[in-house]
Amino acid sequence: MLADVRSNLAYLLLFQPDVTAAAVLEAHRDWDRVHGTPHRGRWVKPGKTVTRKGPLTVGILSGDFRRHPAGLFAVRTVEALPGQDIRLLLYANQTEADDVTDRFRKAAAHWTPVAGLTDAEVAARIRHDRPDVLIDLAGHNARGRPGVFARKPAPVQVAWSGYMATTGLAAMDALVADRHHVPDGAEAFYSERVLRMPDAFIAYDPPGEDDELPLTPPPSLSGRPATFGSFNILTKLNDGVLAAWAAILGRVPGSRLLMKTKALSCPVTAALWRGRLAAAGIAPDRVTMVGATSSQDHMRWCASVDVALDPFPFSGSTTTLETLWMGVPVVTLPGETFSSRHSLTFLTVAGVEGCIAADPADYVERAVGWAADPQRLAELRRTLRARMAAGPLCDGEKLAAALAAELRTLAVPH
Repeated sequence: MLADVRSNLAYLLLFQPDVTAAAVLEAHRDWDRVHGTPHRGRWVKPGKTVTRKGPLTVGILSGDFRRHPAGLFAVRTVEALPGQDIRLLLYANQTEADDVTDRFRKAAAHWTPVAGLTDAEVAARIRHDRPDVLIDLAGHNARGRPGVFARKPAPVQVAWSGYMATTGLAAMDALVADRHHVPDGAEAFYSERVLRMPDAFIAYDPPGEDDELPLTPPPSLSGRPATFGSFNILTKLNDGVLAAWAAILGRVPGSRLLMKTKALSCPVTAALWRGRLAAAGIAPDRVTMVGATSSQDHMRWCASVDVALDPFPFSGSTTTLETLWMGVPVVTLPGETFSSRHSLTFLTVAGVEGCIAADPADYVERAVGWAADPQRLAELRRTLRARMAAGPLCDGEKLAAALAAELRTLAVPH
């Protein structure tokens, strides 16, 4: 479908090295001009009286009520929303289920499978259910249903958690963010009203006790050369990122680079990237490539590096949180787009200093600086997980209270 093609093009723009927030907004508005405009005459208008007393009915549409980044970003907060006098209607655009799915279902007053239904059919069902607010967890990402939201089946619609930019939809009233992702003055680059949460825009759900791995010292503490790591999808890598990595390895004698991502399970893909790294000045014998593994083994690989290197301009999100959970610093170079500022947000909220670069040269300096100080690395490993667990980055209750207050303000007539 042409709508899907345009969604993919808008999303892929986020990966371009020279991307601007203005270009991102324009690309997403282009989708809405073509595919949203025809539905504007049939939007649901505010009509039902919503009061500050009694439950607020909130629908959430997602294909990621499961062990997926969007699900893991949202589940703690969603579980806490009923305690904020929120009645939840969850519309599941998925057929598979897991332990995280079970947690979402328990939080829901009603669970409605919608996979296989057309956008018009999903919108009709939501209109029938009459939620006060409808939340989108996908945007133009995989399993997203922008065609449903373009029909505006609820009087108030909010984007949250699963997308990394403005949706561009005139039908989307608000976007859940924070002051790190959308700093003061950047509101003009969002078609939605920006709702700034007090800390981060999500609450991380780290591995449970049964899956949690013990903390280990940084590898370089034993006197070995430093190991740098990247756990992001290959689409996020570009010539500028590879040039910075080559400069870092050139500055740290004997250091190595670990790259781990699902696509590297393919020998052809791994060989292609070894060639691309070599062309950038990174010798193949200094690189270790690892493909898909179990979740526990993935966390062990995260712990096997001294310093993680964030791509730019599309920052890591889940990968950053997983690496921080293992006590490893993540050096990042934020830009002006939402998708470039995930690691900036998580590092800042977790209280990790010395990782946020101003430009590529500073990115190199900060990575080299961390690698030269094994004791500093060891101290971060010793303290960071406990700080994350006890702080706002994992506090679904605090985020639910802030989100519920914003949703009620949007829904209650003034």
